[in-house]
Amino acid sequence: MKKVIVFLLANFLIFSVFALSPSEEYDSLLNNLIHYDTPGYKNNCDSKIDFSQGALVFSANYRSIAVLGDGYFRVLDSNNQEFFTRNGNILIDNDFRMIILCDDTIYYLPLDFLPPSYTQVEIKGDGTVLCSYIIDNSTIETKTVGKIDLYYILNDDVETYDGYVIKTKNIPQKKCNDSIIKQGFLEESNISFEFALLRMLFCMEKMNSKQIKAKNVKEFIIKELLNVNKRKDLYLADVYPEGPAGEYSPVPILNQFSIDMYLSFLKRDYE
Repeated sequence: MKKVIVFLLANFLIFSVFALSPSEEYDSLLNNLIHYDTPGYKNNCDSKIDFSQGALVFSANYRSIAVLGDGYFRVLDSNNQEFFTRNGNILIDNDFRMIILCDDTIYYLPLDFLPPSYTQVEIKGDGTVLCSYIIDNSTIETKTVGKIDLYYILNDDVETYDGYVIKTKNIPQKKCNDSIIKQGFLEESNISFEFALLRMLFCMEKMNSKQIKAKNVKEFIIKELLNVNKRKDLYLADVYPEGPAGEYSPVPILNQFSIDMYLSFLKRDYE
């Protein structure tokens, strides 16, 4: 465990250039941890997004998709403004449109409406969306309702990122034709709890006691970093998705109650 701490410390010292104040940095790291279980969420600290791949995990929603490789897919808000996301928890609304629900906001995939009599939706690796539906009470037909394209996005392209969707400064033109869409999976966030906690600890050293519940939180973070069995209460089980060797990593299922309690303890006390 000591080697892990030394490794994280070395990474912190190499990569941490504080453009934010310590309190702003702390809150940014906490926001990352709040989004730990947001599908497709990317580490977003100091206004820079880490676009590295998150692990893939099976989803109970068979329409869910995960991106394996680079790229974000396009969605539209209620005003037809374009946004880009890797949150692939796809649902179908009452109008038979395929949507992504991000917090309390609905985003629409730019695809055709599904027939009311649809029976199945298949999403190919290249993003082609096929829909099977019933006609004449018995015959099943299949049609293409559109294609989910993936676009390259760089930090310089990002205007805003709320943890769910990215608004770009200009409409991306370059597509990611080498990436693969996996149906029935979701992409986990690429957040490292240990790295975020260590950075929080460094931020606290530069903050005064009025900005944070320093003593209790500091003791808690140090205990978590040194505890070999840390955060076991956050997980309900380990999932080992099927697939070619090395393609998917074992991914824990989060116990939402435990993680909410955990994050609540890390919140700063402004009162």
